[in-house]
Amino acid sequence: MALMALGIDPQNINGENYIEKIIKEFDGTQFGDKEKVNDDIFAIIVLQNINSVKNENIIKSTIDFILSKQNENGSWDDNVDMTSAGINALAFKRNTEEIKNVIEKAKKFLKDKQRADGGFGNISSTAWTGVAINSIEEDIMDWKVF
Repeated sequence: MALMALGIDPQNINGENYIEKIIKEFDGTQFGDKEKVNDDIFAIIVLQNINSVKNENIIKSTIDFILSKQNENGSWDDNVDMTSAGINALAFKRNTEEIKNVIEKAKKFLKDKQRADGGFGNISSTAWTGVAINSIEEDIMDWKVF
């Protein structure tokens, strides 16, 4: 993510292909630890920005895994940061009906966690939530606490 933010192609850094290194961690269903969702969320955030047909099945399977890990309350890991990252990871598919519903549940969780000062617990959580709000093209002012 950092390399792409700097405009550097992560597929060729001094002969290293960091995208291939990520893809090698895919087990056919998901990335990394089967009990955790954070590795899958961050893999999707990167892979959605790499135009490659071979990644389509990996992305679909990983999204299915991410969806299976969403809690009833709309969160991932009962955590503002991870829920915000989850929204960010899924935002590129936000116009599909299934993802719309998932994001709505996650938004409700986040809105329930918003504090009277408008923040979400600490500066990092507030920043992650701001990124999530931006990724689904909502106006931060619509999230204002009155």
